[in-house]
Amino acid sequence: TWSWDGANDMQLNGYNGGPIKAAGRLDLTYEGGNTVTNDSGEGISVVNGVNEKAELNITGGASDSLTVDATSDAIESQGDINISGDGTVNSTASRADGIDAEGNLTISGGGTVNATGSSDGIEVGGNATIDTSGNIVAKGGSSNGLDVNGSLTISGGGNVTASSENDEAVAVDGDLSISGGSRLEASSENDEAVVVDGNLTMSGGSRLEASSDRSLGMQVDGALSVTDSTLVATGTCEGLYVYKGVTFDHATVRVAARNPGNEAFGLFTDEDDIVIRNGSVVEAFAEGAYSAGISTQYYEEEGGAGGHMFVSESVVKAVARYLEGEGQDGGDIAMNYASADVDGDEQLGRNVGILVVTKNGISPAKLSIVRSTVTAEGDTAAILVCATSEDGSVAGTIELEGSIIQTPAGGHVSDYNAKHEGRNDVEYDVGQTIGLSGETITSLDSADIAKSAVIVPEEVPVPAPSGSSTSGGANVTQATARKASVAGSAIPQTGDASLAGVLSAGFAGLAALVSGLFVGRKRG
Repeated sequence: TWSWDGANDMQLNGYNGGPIKAAGRLDLTYEGGNTVTNDSGEGISVVNGVNEKAELNITGGASDSLTVDATSDAIESQGDINISGDGTVNSTASRADGIDAEGNLTISGGGTVNATGSSDGIEVGGNATIDTSGNIVAKGGSSNGLDVNGSLTISGGGNVTASSENDEAVAVDGDLSISGGSRLEASSENDEAVVVDGNLTMSGGSRLEASSDRSLGMQVDGALSVTDSTLVATGTCEGLYVYKGVTFDHATVRVAARNPGNEAFGLFTDEDDIVIRNGSVVEAFAEGAYSAGISTQYYEEEGGAGGHMFVSESVVKAVARYLEGEGQDGGDIAMNYASADVDGDEQLGRNVGILVVTKNGISPAKLSIVRSTVTAEGDTAAILVCATSEDGSVAGTIELEGSIIQTPAGGHVSDYNAKHEGRNDVEYDVGQTIGLSGETITSLDSADIAKSAVIVPEEVPVPAPSGSSTSGGANVTQATARKASVAGSAIPQTGDASLAGVLSAGFAGLAALVSGLFVGRKRG
């Protein structure tokens, strides 16, 4: 049955019938199980009226359901769509979008929304707000899973799952905010999993997982900020790409990229800096002919920000491995030219755990490590920080504060100075790396470059409890307790493991480290 007062209100109770169309505002309430079917057009469609803009409001109770099957858009409004309550809404379109709001979309309450389209799962012309403790699923076919032309806000502690076969799982033209313990899981078979044109912010125990089988795990063209939250991103050329800088604050981050014979970056930023602080745990892994676990650079002709990495009171692990395959004839990343011996277009297999590079930047490349545990491995170098210039007058730097080099034994912060033939002229790469002898290094092929390095907080004696005696025994230090765990953490050795396995290997040990590393430190 169904009833409609001819104005705004429509009640469905056990309805099983054809399409519903209205002009202006439609408030649709459903009870029990309801089905709307149209094999030649839209399911539920609201268009602009003569005197009233289109608006579709759908609500139902916890034991109620609304199922819409259509060939064109299953649920459509030329204006806003608001879905509320604790019921279940299932919308499926065999030739269009599962849900199409040309205005804004709001989903609230604690219900479930399943939207599947041969095109978009959910398409929003304006802003989207998902404030729910329930579950939202958006599945796209030829287009996106969840496509928002404005900004997307996810809160309320619920779960949002988006996927696409051939396009982006989540595409946001504005900003993306995830908070309140909410979870977003995005996966794409053939394109990026998450693309955000604006800024991405995470806070309040939220979680984002992004995975792509054939492209980037996640791309953020603005800035990325993760506070008290978890981010996991896996892809091919890049696990996580951010254009305007990264801040991880008490965050848990795992990124990986695997791209045989080509460039691969676990975490890559361009034109701004990487800041890891306040008890964050970050693991980055990359496999490719040219790869870096973590890299930040500014490498343009005009001066700009970027090419700086700051790590304070955190745990970081960055691993880069060589992985051969088709397409390894050269790449565009800066490390390809950072050699005095081989022309950039011909050299192969530059793999650096942490790579920080500037050319014509506002300030030279810099890596700062303050009271932190940093593990880095690369087939070429564990860590490389350098600035490129025409005369060698600009140098990159590695700065350790309250931190020491534990591995290799006797390791040093060594100067790196290489003159090389660039694509157009002679240039100089000047900076620092972790070396074995402390002598100036002039080639990335030098055996004096450490391929593995572990930097730990400097040993500081822990004051003995009042009334106790320390005579006759060694001081117990924070760093001493960490050394065995750092040395024993597993680092992936080959390219045979899946990305999921790579992320798991050794990461549990890092999480354990952080719990003991900052015990007693009060966060501001």
